[in-house]
Amino acid sequence: MSEGVSSSVRILMQHWAYNMTLWHNFGVSYPGFGYSEEEKQQLGALAKGVSLSGFLGFGSLNTLYFLGLAGFVMGYGAMPLAFLLDPSHQSAGVFFGCLGLGLAVGIGLGIPTAMTLTALTLRLIGDPPKQTEVSDEVVAKLAQKMGKQLVRAGVVAGVLVGPWVLFGMTQVGAQVMELLRRVVVTLSPFVLVILVLSALLRGTKKY
Repeated sequence: MSEGVSSSVRILMQHWAYNMTLWHNFGVSYPGFGYSEEEKQQLGALAKGVSLSGFLGFGSLNTLYFLGLAGFVMGYGAMPLAFLLDPSHQSAGVFFGCLGLGLAVGIGLGIPTAMTLTALTLRLIGDPPKQTEVSDEVVAKLAQKMGKQLVRAGVVAGVLVGPWVLFGMTQVGAQVMELLRRVVVTLSPFVLVILVLSALLRGTKKY
């Protein structure tokens, strides 16, 4: 692995570690994204070099890259494939299969690709986070685990997208999805404030 790639991977993993450490501080662990206590300590050590402003900047730029990549995958990959396999648009199986494939690729490959592009951008503009005393071997292992987690999440999302869409088309499903939407919209500002305050408080701790 070249020095440039190694530096980019470290930058990527520092921001990933910052994000995961925030959730770990709240005792939150997403299904499929679990870490051992030792790994949580390693993530916490990696996160120390990232500032709140740097994390928010990374997240914003990463979102732009991801939306661009996801749009490309769906617009120039999944949907054209569905039209090619089913020109008459009669098969729901083909449509949901291609949609699921696009979602799996978008999450499993799109997210790590977007984060890598973001890390490279930060290197180019000269605004990377401070390096921490975490070995390259540990960073590589955490990066490998993150990659597997995202691929697994993409596959699960791709498999479930068909049943979820069909459920949403029912009366009960539509009501459930509307309830979830309202809950997310209502709670998002509070979650954001809590995360920011947690990050600020964590940044004032002495290590």
